[in-house]
Amino acid sequence: MVFYRNVLAAALEAEPDRTMRAITEVVSSFAMPGAGIPGFARAAARMAVGDIHNLRIHHDEVLQPVLRHFDALHRSGLGPEGRRYQDRLGRHLDELAVQAARFDEHRAIVLARMADRNQSHTAR
Repeated sequence: MVFYRNVLAAALEAEPDRTMRAITEVVSSFAMPGAGIPGFARAAARMAVGDIHNLRIHHDEVLQPVLRHFDALHRSGLGPEGRRYQDRLGRHLDELAVQAARFDEHRAIVLARMADRNQSHTAR
Protein backbone atom coordinates (compact mmCIF):
# COMPACT_ATOMS: atom_id res chain seq x y z
CA MET A 1 0.00 0.00 0.00
CA VAL A 2 2.83 2.40 0.79
CA PHE A 3 4.25 1.86 -2.70
CA TYR A 4 0.91 2.74 -4.34
CA ARG A 5 0.44 5.71 -2.03
CA ASN A 6 3.86 7.02 -3.05
CA VAL A 7 3.12 6.48 -6.74
CA LEU A 8 -0.14 8.37 -6.40
CA ALA A 9 1.61 11.22 -4.55
CA ALA A 10 4.16 11.49 -7.36
CA ALA A 11 1.42 11.42 -9.98
CA LEU A 12 -0.46 14.21 -8.20
CA GLU A 13 2.70 16.32 -8.27
CA ALA A 14 3.58 15.57 -11.90
CA GLU A 15 0.09 15.57 -13.47
CA PRO A 16 -2.43 16.88 -10.94
CA ASP A 17 -5.39 17.25 -13.32
CA ARG A 18 -4.98 13.87 -14.98
CA THR A 19 -4.43 12.21 -11.62
CA MET A 20 -7.54 13.83 -10.13
CA ARG A 21 -9.46 12.53 -13.14
CA ALA A 22 -8.09 9.02 -12.55
CA ILE A 23 -8.91 9.14 -8.82
CA THR A 24 -12.45 10.30 -9.55
CA GLU A 25 -13.01 7.65 -12.20
CA VAL A 26 -11.69 4.83 -10.01
CA VAL A 27 -13.69 5.91 -6.95
CA SER A 28 -16.87 6.50 -8.96
CA SER A 29 -16.76 3.20 -10.83
CA PHE A 30 -15.68 0.93 -7.97
CA ALA A 31 -17.34 -2.47 -7.83
CA MET A 32 -16.53 -5.22 -5.39
CA PRO A 33 -14.20 -7.84 -6.86
CA GLY A 34 -16.33 -10.74 -8.02
CA ALA A 35 -19.43 -8.57 -8.54
CA GLY A 36 -20.17 -10.31 -11.83
CA ILE A 37 -20.12 -13.89 -10.62
CA PRO A 38 -23.36 -15.82 -10.06
CA GLY A 39 -24.61 -15.62 -6.47
CA PHE A 40 -22.48 -12.61 -5.64
CA ALA A 41 -25.42 -10.38 -4.66
CA ARG A 42 -26.43 -12.82 -1.93
CA ALA A 43 -22.85 -13.09 -0.65
CA ALA A 44 -22.46 -9.31 -0.75
CA ALA A 45 -25.65 -8.90 1.29
CA ARG A 46 -24.29 -11.28 3.94
CA MET A 47 -20.98 -9.39 3.98
CA ALA A 48 -22.83 -6.10 4.32
CA VAL A 49 -25.09 -7.20 7.16
CA GLY A 50 -22.15 -8.92 8.85
CA ASP A 51 -20.14 -5.67 8.72
CA ILE A 52 -17.37 -7.25 6.65
CA HIS A 53 -17.75 -4.81 3.76
CA ASN A 54 -20.59 -2.44 3.05
CA LEU A 55 -21.21 1.13 1.91
CA ARG A 56 -20.46 2.58 5.35
CA ILE A 57 -17.15 0.73 5.61
CA HIS A 58 -16.25 1.57 2.02
CA HIS A 59 -16.97 5.27 2.57
CA ASP A 60 -15.52 5.68 6.07
CA GLU A 61 -12.66 3.19 6.21
CA VAL A 62 -11.54 2.77 2.61
CA LEU A 63 -12.14 5.99 0.69
CA GLN A 64 -12.02 8.71 3.33
CA PRO A 65 -8.59 7.89 4.82
CA VAL A 66 -6.93 7.74 1.40
CA LEU A 67 -8.62 10.85 0.07
CA ARG A 68 -7.85 12.75 3.30
CA HIS A 69 -4.21 11.68 3.06
CA PHE A 70 -3.96 13.35 -0.35
CA ASP A 71 -6.32 16.20 0.56
CA ALA A 72 -8.11 15.26 -2.65
CA LEU A 73 -11.21 17.33 -2.01
CA HIS A 74 -9.32 20.51 -1.09
CA ARG A 75 -6.13 20.12 -3.09
CA SER A 76 -4.94 23.29 -4.76
CA GLY A 77 -2.81 23.58 -7.88
CA LEU A 78 -5.42 22.03 -10.14
CA GLY A 79 -6.42 23.44 -13.48
CA PRO A 80 -10.02 23.72 -14.68
CA GLU A 81 -10.23 20.04 -15.62
CA GLY A 82 -8.79 18.93 -12.28
CA ARG A 83 -11.21 21.16 -10.37
CA ARG A 84 -14.15 19.71 -12.35
CA TYR A 85 -13.10 16.19 -11.40
CA GLN A 86 -12.48 17.29 -7.82
CA ASP A 87 -16.04 18.66 -7.69
CA ARG A 88 -17.37 15.45 -9.26
CA LEU A 89 -15.49 13.43 -6.65
CA GLY A 90 -16.99 15.53 -3.87
CA ARG A 91 -20.50 15.07 -5.24
CA HIS A 92 -19.94 11.33 -5.56
CA LEU A 93 -18.75 11.10 -1.94
CA ASP A 94 -21.74 13.13 -0.76
CA GLU A 95 -24.06 10.76 -2.63
CA LEU A 96 -22.23 7.75 -1.23
CA ALA A 97 -22.62 9.15 2.31
CA VAL A 98 -26.38 9.44 1.77
CA GLN A 99 -26.51 5.87 0.43
CA ALA A 100 -24.45 4.67 3.41
CA ALA A 101 -26.88 6.34 5.82
CA ARG A 102 -29.80 4.59 4.09
CA PHE A 103 -27.89 1.32 4.24
CA ASP A 104 -27.25 1.82 7.98
CA GLU A 105 -30.99 2.25 8.56
CA HIS A 106 -31.82 -0.82 6.47
CA ARG A 107 -29.11 -2.88 8.20
CA ALA A 108 -30.51 -1.96 11.62
CA ILE A 109 -33.96 -3.20 10.51
CA VAL A 110 -32.50 -6.45 9.14
CA LEU A 111 -30.49 -7.06 12.33
CA ALA A 112 -33.55 -6.41 14.49
CA ARG A 113 -35.58 -8.91 12.45
CA MET A 114 -32.79 -11.46 12.73
CA ALA A 115 -32.64 -10.96 16.49
CA ASP A 116 -36.43 -11.38 16.76
CA ARG A 117 -36.25 -14.62 14.75
CA ASN A 118 -33.42 -15.93 16.90
CA GLN A 119 -35.36 -15.13 20.08
CA SER A 120 -38.50 -16.85 18.78
CA HIS A 121 -36.49 -19.95 17.78
CA THR A 122 -34.73 -20.02 21.15
CA ALA A 123 -38.05 -19.70 23.03
CA ARG A 124 -39.41 -22.85 21.42
